[in-house]
Amino acid sequence: MRAGNFIGVFSRNGTVSMPAVHAALCNGDVSVFGSVNNEVAFFQNDRKGNIVKDDDGWVICGKAEIYNREDVCKKLAIGNQPANDLELILQAFKKTGSSTPGLLNGAFSFAIWDPQTEALFAARDHIGLFPLFYFISERLFFFSDSIKLLSKFAFARCLNNSKIIQLLQKTYGDKEQTIFEEIQSLSPAYSICVDRKKSVCRKYWALSAVLPSRVQNLEDAAEGLQDRLLIAMRTRLDGDLNVGIELSGGLDSSSIAVLASQIADRKELFAFSNVLPVAHKQSFAGFSDEWDKATMVADHLGLPAPTAIDHIEDPVTLSESIIEQAGIPFNFYLSFYQTGIYKAAACQGVGALFSGFGGDEGISMQVGQRYVVSMVRQLQLQSLFCHYSKMGLFRGKAVVATAYQVGRYALRNKHRENRRYLLNRYNHLLFTNDLLEDDLNRKQYLGDDYFKHYSPGERMNFFMTSGGTTARLESGYFISGAYGLSYKYPFLDVSVLEYFYSLPDALKVNADGDRAVLRKAMEGLLPASIINQPKQPAIASATVPFHRVERERHFERVKDYLMSLSESHQLFDFWDRNKLSSLRLGVHNSYIEGKYYDQLLAGMMLSLFLQQQKATTFHEI
Repeated sequence: MRAGNFIGVFSRNGTVSMPAVHAALCNGDVSVFGSVNNEVAFFQNDRKGNIVKDDDGWVICGKAEIYNREDVCKKLAIGNQPANDLELILQAFKKTGSSTPGLLNGAFSFAIWDPQTEALFAARDHIGLFPLFYFISERLFFFSDSIKLLSKFAFARCLNNSKIIQLLQKTYGDKEQTIFEEIQSLSPAYSICVDRKKSVCRKYWALSAVLPSRVQNLEDAAEGLQDRLLIAMRTRLDGDLNVGIELSGGLDSSSIAVLASQIADRKELFAFSNVLPVAHKQSFAGFSDEWDKATMVADHLGLPAPTAIDHIEDPVTLSESIIEQAGIPFNFYLSFYQTGIYKAAACQGVGALFSGFGGDEGISMQVGQRYVVSMVRQLQLQSLFCHYSKMGLFRGKAVVATAYQVGRYALRNKHRENRRYLLNRYNHLLFTNDLLEDDLNRKQYLGDDYFKHYSPGERMNFFMTSGGTTARLESGYFISGAYGLSYKYPFLDVSVLEYFYSLPDALKVNADGDRAVLRKAMEGLLPASIINQPKQPAIASATVPFHRVERERHFERVKDYLMSLSESHQLFDFWDRNKLSSLRLGVHNSYIEGKYYDQLLAGMMLSLFLQQQKATTFHEI
């Protein structure tokens, strides 16, 4: 049971044995503290305040970091200062009921027992920074921030075949699904209220519902963004924690470093960045990292030199550790490779790690190509082609726009096997050579047609509600938490997102590109070369480690591990062994290789997970 985890149960018909639940959670070497009666029980594995009770019988259990505490207290006339954020939420709920989550700005995952209505109310934060899993039946309602804890019970015996296939394909389907058929994940910005007779799930917040702003010029827009980002940073700084920054030298992470340096003692700020080993720089022509830019930013701000991370953990050993800690396999995104930063941060006593994640997805690249790239991954190519056609594009332009978005990486490589791979994978849409090989033609047709039909607000809303964003945040939560770190994302602050969404689209894009507001906000704070740099992929940065140049060395172990599994291994109930054999051969293309290795890693994590599930589960409940 990981430090700080919580779990609760509501016996809807009074037949659940709370002592039996307690016994299932106590595994001999873990002490579980809780609040127990005949109807509802809350448990935690430490004394850090995951449970708060009052004299009237109200109880809240969960985790919370609320960043607008003063505003909530003032708005609701909460006179006595709450001792912690959970107590604040409880007091707010007693005044405003189910409207409470919409008043909060922060990271939270909680459940409240209401003794007056004899109902349990649970909610998850707007973006999904903290997870909340649950099982519900006519008999009981279980919830926890740890799916590993829920897996101790009988309802976790059946695996979710659909989710397993999604993991192996690295796709992001229904956000409510988990690896267990009967356990669900509460979606971001949702609440659920459960009493003895019914349960009601409700969405309490939507970015698309934000009203337009009256800001009319770029200078005012930039000033408003800077003010809100500064508040977002200040409210996330904890005086008891050393602060770490994932610093790549890009505009997003550099902006976070600027804001942190204005608030915290610069001598107590620690920057971390991946840097290619000298041998890699010599061996891999054309590969580069962002170390020079990261050190330039640190020097400009008077920060200590960034800590250089020049190695990647062994993926087999790392996967074993992750499965043990989190209890589930998941689409790990880049967090899997960032463990070098996590380990270095933990060694330097860093408790809060600030990330620029959310800048690209929210306020700086929301009109870039990634929106359609993500959409293509969810749709058949033919469907997207029809979509373009219905918008009035003639066939040539529709084909170009569709092909470019899916194959913009793969098509740089002219190997015919890659072309056949794309044709087979994406519904046999006809790609003609003149469209494939003429970069100027693709860019010319893509630009105006694409930007004309998708507003910045639409793209921003897509990112904030996509399964990929949720998966990225959950993987960061699970893996960094194993190192005792708390991730902070100032760009994902609710007030920042709402403000930027409300701005007129014309202010968000100008002749200098799609990062106009953030660039203007950073004028005078960062070197011009950092502010005006184009968005380019790098082989190593704070958020893009150099795993591509070490694949062959590390992933031979992964391939050998998977091929060593017996023909009857459970993994092959979900994954055709012939598919594994073909993946083992590899594909010589950077874009497809990324998918290929991710699939191999997902297969390995699944096999380790299936091996772990042979442990005895609790059946008496």
